[in-house]
Amino acid sequence: MARPRKDQTERRICAVGVRLTPSERAALQAAAAARGVSPAELLRGAFMGSTALSPTPASATVSVLDPSTIVALNRVGANLNQLARRANAGDLLQPGELPEVMASLSDSLARIERLVFASIDP
Repeated sequence: MARPRKDQTERRICAVGVRLTPSERAALQAAAAARGVSPAELLRGAFMGSTALSPTPASATVSVLDPSTIVALNRVGANLNQLARRANAGDLLQPGELPEVMASLSDSLARIERLVFASIDP
């Protein structure tokens, strides 16, 4: 069953572009993740005075990832997205291409794992 449509006044149909430096974007993403909201929700909350900006409880342990970890995750996501687009468009990989792509993804995931564990371990 489909989700009910929102009233026209409740739909978010307007967009605003904001330019950020890579470090600002990483900080925004980390702050949003720490609060369990999306970056858009965090920005909207900052403007509208939402409780999404309230500090995280002292009992919650939040580990902020290094910006290079976030960049690496974005690259893997972009690669997977490109593969999915090609597959959905019927543009299948050429023979011999899949092992190369898989090796690249495996290397990227291993690097991300090292970065994540390095930021978690004391």
